[in-house]
Amino acid sequence: MNGALRILSFVALLATCGHAVQLASVQLASRLAPEKLHGNFSGNFSGNQSKWSETVFMHFHMPKTGGTVVSNMLVSNVCGEDMLNQGWESHCTRPCGSALVDTELACAQGAENLPRHEHGLFDYTQLRAQRLAAAHEAKSVLYVTTLRPGWQRVISQWAMEVELRWWLPPEQIPPMSNESLLLYITGGIHAGEGSEFSEITQFPSRNNIQVSELASVPSGFPVVDEHFEKAKIILTQRPWLVGFADCLDIFQQRLATIGGRSNIEMPNPLESHTPKNLILSEQVLDVLRENTKYDNQLYDWALMMSQEMGGRFVGPCGESNLVAQHWMTDLVGNDKKGPRGAVGVQYYDI
Repeated sequence: MNGALRILSFVALLATCGHAVQLASVQLASRLAPEKLHGNFSGNFSGNQSKWSETVFMHFHMPKTGGTVVSNMLVSNVCGEDMLNQGWESHCTRPCGSALVDTELACAQGAENLPRHEHGLFDYTQLRAQRLAAAHEAKSVLYVTTLRPGWQRVISQWAMEVELRWWLPPEQIPPMSNESLLLYITGGIHAGEGSEFSEITQFPSRNNIQVSELASVPSGFPVVDEHFEKAKIILTQRPWLVGFADCLDIFQQRLATIGGRSNIEMPNPLESHTPKNLILSEQVLDVLRENTKYDNQLYDWALMMSQEMGGRFVGPCGESNLVAQHWMTDLVGNDKKGPRGAVGVQYYDI
């Protein structure tokens, strides 16, 4: 990271939710060589529980990608606890006696000066993982995350923020409408009560939040080609288990294998915030494609890598994001049909 980017990171991180502690995290983590932090990675996951006794399972939770569902999966499959279908109200309350798991519901102890943040930057998450590994004398860190098509993720975040009144269009515009979504995507004039979540997912970085957070781009800063390339490097040069929000059932099977479990039930899907009667206009579809292109490309790239690096990327899900965009266009004026995760279909919308 060059000097200019460090200065930008300094300013933005201080302004993000008061998380000034992230500043030191980003600077230190960027100086540490990944090969000294994570041990060896083979991608060959088995149910041998002793294999994972000295591993930190670090959940990197990006917003609106099914992260809370995955947290429930980790607690059930890796920790061996009951499936309770819990959410944010249960943050850091679940036990995990059989493994060292750090996730939304079960927060590992040993890095109290670096508290767990959902939806934070990867550099901070990496430093917390290193501190936990040192505190527990773990030999390796396995990062766990899920990816979602960028256009789909932005629609989900917009609908949630509107429903909770965190973000609202001007009074003359219906809150759940094409005009409202267009303002959200383009950073137009708006009202709303705001929230901590809104602060850490500001425009324009929220349009490509998965690339943004993986590349540790501060909230509110634009995402560019360099960040897309860095996100791919992060996902290939460190030990990861990467799932896809469109096929969490496959991810569940992999986590069950790792934990040596069988017959673990899937978490219950939650109803999408997105209204089922919303028909996206051609204009909105075009703006969505352009403004979420980096997250869309990351999803496509990861699907391709799932065929080449089988242990790391848990898939494939079948349809690529580019094909998904094609059937999204077909949704205009027609019945809302398509692969799991289509707008208007029940979805793991967390």
